[in-house]
Amino acid sequence: MIGGPDRNRARREALALLKRCGIEKPEEIDLELIAWHAFKALVQERPLNHCNARVV
Repeated sequence: MIGGPDRNRARREALALLKRCGIEKPEEIDLELIAWHAFKALVQERPLNHCNARVV
């Protein structure tokens, strides 16, 4: 797609991030670890009232 997302690059980068985090199986996914490795971000958990959300 011209001017659109480069899905192959995104996939390669996502797989590289999983490898750096030592994640090999879905049950090993650790959001806080990924956030730190990718963005040096801390994850804060709080209740969401009157909100809908999903992870895509």
